[in-house]
Amino acid sequence: MRLKIHREGLYSLIKKMVLYKCFQCNKEIEDSTLRKRVRCIYCGSKMLYKPRTTTTKVKAR
Repeated sequence: MRLKIHREGLYSLIKKMVLYKCFQCNKEIEDSTLRKRVRCIYCGSKMLYKPRTTTTKVKAR
């Protein structure tokens, strides 16, 4: 996925990378390596997840 951002008359392309993690071997996999098949390229597992990048803070009452 490419996003165009207009800033001060200049266009720049930014490529957004999505990382997945394998549930079994815990290795990171880029979205460009996953095409039609959703499998880990290292161990062959079908269980992949997106790790959270931001933490949620809840205030106690």
